Amino acid sequence: RLERDRWALILDRAKELGFNMIETYIPWSIHEIEPGLFDWGQIDPRKDVEAFMRLCEEKGLWLLVRPGPLINAELTDFGFPEWVLLDPDVQARTAVGSIHLDAMAGLHPPHQFPVPSYASEKFFCESGKWFDAICPIMARHLAPQGCIVAVQSDNETCYLFHDQPYATDY
Repeated sequence: RLERDRWALILDRAKELGFNMIETYIPWSIHEIEPGLFDWGQIDPRKDVEAFMRLCEEKGLWLLVRPGPLINAELTDFGFPEWVLLDPDVQARTAVGSIHLDAMAGLHPPHQFPVPSYASEKFFCESGKWFDAICPIMARHLAPQGCIVAVQSDNETCYLFHDQPYATDY
């Protein structure tokens, strides 16, 4: 989310503070700008994930990456592409069959959004396309040759904060 020309300075300052590891989100909604079209820095240079990874390697920093699909990170729609969330075949349902909306909208403006169902075949396929796009980039930078020492999938496996019995179709 930061200007690319500031990356090196920010990483240098982190090292000066004694850090040897950086954590970064890789938001699906930021990189897949429309279905099947990914921006890895060709359009917006801030989105060049691979350049960021190479810079971490040059500076001797380890990297924890968080590619989602759910990342939260105080992003609108928690990092999911809007067209994925709005697809009825992706949406989680309550016990009475209504669409399950994000209950955290008051804490994460600007709006509520339909919660995706991790039991949805359509969601599984859409998430698979995202991972097919991001995983080859990450694989080129895995330790010990690269900087990536950990990958956290999903946001703390929180199911969008709906983890009570019968809350959704999980």
